[in-house]
Amino acid sequence: MKFLSYAYNFTFRQAWRHLTIRGRECDRIALTQYLDQTYAGKSYLYYNGRSALAVALKTLLGAKVQGAKIGVNAYTCYAVVQAVQEVGAQVVYLDIDPKTYNFTAQTLAQTLKKQRLAAVIVQNTLGVVSDITGVEKVAKLAKLKIIEDLAHSVGLRYKDGRPVGTVGDATFFSFGRGKPVDTEHGAALVLRGDYAQAKIYVPTKLTSRQNRRRDRLYPILGWKIRKTYRTIGRPLAWFCKAIGLLRGSVEGKPEPFVTMANWQARLVLEQLQNKPKLTRLPLLVKNRDAVLKALAKHGYYFYEIWWDSAVSPRRLFSKVGYDQTKTPIAYQVGERMLNLPTNLTAREKREVVKIIKEASRGA
Repeated sequence: MKFLSYAYNFTFRQAWRHLTIRGRECDRIALTQYLDQTYAGKSYLYYNGRSALAVALKTLLGAKVQGAKIGVNAYTCYAVVQAVQEVGAQVVYLDIDPKTYNFTAQTLAQTLKKQRLAAVIVQNTLGVVSDITGVEKVAKLAKLKIIEDLAHSVGLRYKDGRPVGTVGDATFFSFGRGKPVDTEHGAALVLRGDYAQAKIYVPTKLTSRQNRRRDRLYPILGWKIRKTYRTIGRPLAWFCKAIGLLRGSVEGKPEPFVTMANWQARLVLEQLQNKPKLTRLPLLVKNRDAVLKALAKHGYYFYEIWWDSAVSPRRLFSKVGYDQTKTPIAYQVGERMLNLPTNLTAREKREVVKIIKEASRGA
């Protein structure tokens, strides 16, 4: 069986280490020093990515953040939208190229003819890098702030050769569930140029004990659920959700005064130094529900999708006021997106492709 959930990217050894590792203040210092040097700026550590993004917007725009219009990929995560709205700014959705899942420089330029943007978030969706050269040119002409989102793209390079995360005025990271750097929760912000000298509150408060316990236990619980799924795994998953040990990864809100734990900082640094790899591959399919059911019949449980709607997850889509007529490509991509784990064997890949083709023909 293969999963896209329940800590699918953790082996037992990795899950056990995640549960038992200890950290010290020096691990936080080492991580911030690594980020400072690698991304040429000043770094800060947070508990989730939306907190880092909210702080970035406030720092780059100051008092003008209230009511400011922020360009956001029209195929995105609810956490990004939530962070923009949390600081009093407005989301302007930019439709995407169906091949890259990112907005283009041309789309950004066309939007600027109609609306005045203050900043734009370059997302590098699902590990597919943006056309940073074109976007940067447009942004400079319009005097836009650029914020790079590295949740899916740590360690990659843009087509012009520059490392992802070294171009914009700010870069933020999310080290959440299933991402290339995964400590269940954790995030970072790097400010560059003049903004590296800004006076930023350095968070020291930890999240609740309940959240810390969930963060510790998730990989080992996920491993157990996967390994016993056809026997006790399903009821175990139900029980863990019922008592709050498992919950959706997008739940939460921006908390700029909360930081990650020392042990998480230690694991993040180790994973960054080991050159993280993509954990999922995007694939567009017809009749996605039928495809997912067909895959599940053969033991491939790929229901947890990045992202299953234009603003993901689908259960929160109705909250964002999304007008699909203005960004039709992003909406259609969200309806057809399927993710495949990168840890499939050659035999499994052949079987998955066969199942998808057969299920799609029945659409």
